[in-house]
Amino acid sequence: MKRTLSTYNGHNTSHNSRWFLALYFPTWSTDVTRRKLRALSPPLDPECIVLTTRSAQKTVVVRTCSTSASYGIHCGMDIALARARTPIKLYAEAFDPIRDRTALEKLAVWCLRFSPLAGIDYDVASADKTTLHTLSPQCWGITIDLTGTLKIHKDFTRLGQTLYNLFKDSARVAIAPTLSAAWSFSRFGASQLTIIQSTGELYRSSANLPIAALRLEEGLQSKLIKIGITTVDQLLSFPRHALSKRFGKSLLVRINQWTGEIEERVLPSKPVERFEVVKRFEPPLPNTTRIISAIVSLYSSLFVSLQEKQLHARRFVMTITDTDNDTITKEFSLPLAGGFSAHSDAGSSYKSNAKKMTYISSIITPVIEQLSFSGEVSCIELTGCDLIPITPQQIACTPHESYDPSWLRTNRATLINTFIVRLGKDRVLQATTHDSHTPEDSFSYNSVASADTVACHEPHITYTPEERPSIILQNPEPITTIAMLPDRPPSWIRWRGKKLTITSGFGPARISYPWWNKDLASTSPYERDYFTVQDSEGRWYWVFRDTATHDWFVHGMWS
Repeated sequence: MKRTLSTYNGHNTSHNSRWFLALYFPTWSTDVTRRKLRALSPPLDPECIVLTTRSAQKTVVVRTCSTSASYGIHCGMDIALARARTPIKLYAEAFDPIRDRTALEKLAVWCLRFSPLAGIDYDVASADKTTLHTLSPQCWGITIDLTGTLKIHKDFTRLGQTLYNLFKDSARVAIAPTLSAAWSFSRFGASQLTIIQSTGELYRSSANLPIAALRLEEGLQSKLIKIGITTVDQLLSFPRHALSKRFGKSLLVRINQWTGEIEERVLPSKPVERFEVVKRFEPPLPNTTRIISAIVSLYSSLFVSLQEKQLHARRFVMTITDTDNDTITKEFSLPLAGGFSAHSDAGSSYKSNAKKMTYISSIITPVIEQLSFSGEVSCIELTGCDLIPITPQQIACTPHESYDPSWLRTNRATLINTFIVRLGKDRVLQATTHDSHTPEDSFSYNSVASADTVACHEPHITYTPEERPSIILQNPEPITTIAMLPDRPPSWIRWRGKKLTITSGFGPARISYPWWNKDLASTSPYERDYFTVQDSEGRWYWVFRDTATHDWFVHGMWS
């Protein structure tokens, strides 16, 4: 296979060449713990930090800092033995991978300033809570796709050196033409900063990499080591088809990913959009009334921003700064869903929201009155937190804020004609009620374009959910059941192959045969005893017993 040699700092750079930067943090979890301890009041700064977990009824070490590792403490060691080996005080706390992943994601978002494609390693991003505990520390890193950013950074070597100096020896940095190579050099490179400037240099540097740098499974690594293959360059010297036959296709995939013949992509992190409004006042606000009015105005602006993104804020954080630079932070909840009109008519929206503004003011007033300020308020900041998506709901039948039946009557024909043109006249049906006690005969569906439907002027009939269920089966379906007494609901039913335990029910309500419509001599009359029953999962069913055959049927259910 012909390979194209490309460099990023010379004129012969290929237009299709790709470049990746990998950041690896060997002691990421303990570094996060150290920053947390330094932020305490008073701050703590222990020299040795280990993180532990419970395993087989004992506490074992799962993460170590560089100092504790120099004393011989390693993963899997009992915490009691680790304390005995350390000549200085050892700080230990429970390992929290969720916290560490959240911190790594925040750092990946910060790295988006170098490239629009930056994210944490796939193994960490895709792991659930259980798997995250078992991941190797080598998986905790960030990958940045630098492809197409050379004109911005000018020199990738300078970028790598900048990042290395920024993290002050807490990170290993590698830049290479493939994602897999950048990952491997950041974990197994000879130095903490590795810059691979061309594809040719990538192959020449493979002699210093162990086969573990290809992210192989432990069983496959053991097989290769047994036959004397310990470095990547040794593996690349063998024919690909021979390796595939003996060790499987997974080895071939890892090799091709390392050489770039199989493309890998970064799983980019998404920046967390902050919803906040800040307003500075000149002159400052002198009294409580004006402060409350300003907060209500900020809340209205923040709600509009959230509504445009279809988000809901569970809580709000308000920060008030006075003229003496003293800051007061208050957290509270305010009504959001349905708090303001979703219509675009600004005039009508203002009128409908006036009462809501008054209600919000009544909530904020007690909060503000309890706060004390040394001076006048010069700045107010309001931030929406704990954002969750909301589903838009239709709150009116017409585009007007008030229900207008005349508008529906006027535009009904236009709406039906639009449906007929798009769907066909036989697909647009209208429910027609009939004067019948038998449920399946009390209604029918007819095309809206048929003469019978157009000429139908039926009286208004009111049904309550207790009289008829919201879903009625077109044909009653047989069930198997047992009832202790004829006038008692069944204790269980078997319907559609599933046994349902009945917890409550009432009835019967008898429906008789409409004998006045047919000849009694030719048709045998029937009667049905209907029961309304509820199963153990809370669903309600409408069942009946045929008094002639004593068979049971399901006829409907409440949605």
